[in-house]
Amino acid sequence: MSLSRRRALLYLAAVLFGGATTFYSVVWMHYAPQSGATRIGAEFTYSLASHALRVTRIVPGRNAEQAGLRAGDEILAINNAKLDTLTPYYEAVGRGTLGDTVNFSARRPGISLRVVPVVLESPLPLEMYRNLTPSRMAAIRLMMSYPILFLVVGMAVLFLKVEDRNAGRRNLDGCGPLDDRCGEHLLDLLASN
Repeated sequence: MSLSRRRALLYLAAVLFGGATTFYSVVWMHYAPQSGATRIGAEFTYSLASHALRVTRIVPGRNAEQAGLRAGDEILAINNAKLDTLTPYYEAVGRGTLGDTVNFSARRPGISLRVVPVVLESPLPLEMYRNLTPSRMAAIRLMMSYPILFLVVGMAVLFLKVEDRNAGRRNLDGCGPLDDRCGEHLLDLLASN
């Protein structure tokens, strides 16, 4: 295969990968679930040691407060699914729809385990956070757009190293059983089609 054809295929592959990555990032940012504060009016931290969500903040007047959740409560299960991971939270709250009821199995110091039903509400606009400090507001905005940072760095690496056969291998710590022939094998596959 000639060098110019090889270079064209490499750039075409880079452009296609870059386009797919950009599309995925945009879709992820649009459809990714927002934090719990935007859906029930509470913020949580997850403890891997106790497999529980700890309520760190309740937004006044929102559904979590009206249902009886308080800062300091520990959520041990959501809709009867234990919190060995955060999957039950994301399935119930992140993917839930307006008006769904999510049952939190909550424990409060000095009070036995109880089920607290909370109705999902519409997302809070970012303006609802105006009482936050400027640094916390900047952190929230940065967290909501973090795929852009990865996208910029990834595209820079991709297009600056497009002709370096070993760049992907260095970034991915090897490419598997094909070892030194990874780049050649990919080019042969592209050329044969």
